[in-house]
Amino acid sequence: MTDEQIAEIYALAREAIFGGQTSFQLQAYPFRMTPLNMARHRNSPHLAFWKMLKEGDDHFEVAHLEPWVGVCEKRYIFETKSTDGFGPADRCPVLQSSEGHLHPVREKQRRDDIETALLINRGVPTAPITTGVDGTMNTTFLRR
Repeated sequence: MTDEQIAEIYALAREAIFGGQTSFQLQAYPFRMTPLNMARHRNSPHLAFWKMLKEGDDHFEVAHLEPWVGVCEKRYIFETKSTDGFGPADRCPVLQSSEGHLHPVREKQRRDDIETALLINRGVPTAPITTGVDGTMNTTFLRR
C-alpha cells in the first residue's frame, strides 16, 4: 500500500469518526480475489492464507454487505453465527448464515475454483514470488 493510499484510508477513517461513527471496518487484500489472480499466485507460500481471505471477499461479492468475521481453530470464518462463544483456539461452530447467503457463496466459490483450475491447466503464468526480497518487510516479520 502506498503512502497516498494509506493517507486516503486515514482521511476516510477521520471523517467517519468526526461524523459520529465509533468504529469502521477495513478490509485489505493483497490483490483482487479473482480466479485469474488466484491462478497467477498459485505458487505463493501465502496461497492458503489468501484462499481463507477470499472466503470473506466472496461473502462481500455475493451479499454486497460487510461480512461478519470470527476466528476459531486459528483461522478466519465468515457469516457464522453461534449462540456459544468461541475464540481463536476453540473449535469452529457449524456454518450458518443469518441472511441465507451461505449457499450462493458456496456456489460462487465452486465456480471460481473450476475457473481457476481451467486457467492453471491452460498455462496461465505465475506471478513472481517476492516474499522476503522486496526490501519493505519489517525485519521482525521477515525473520518469522
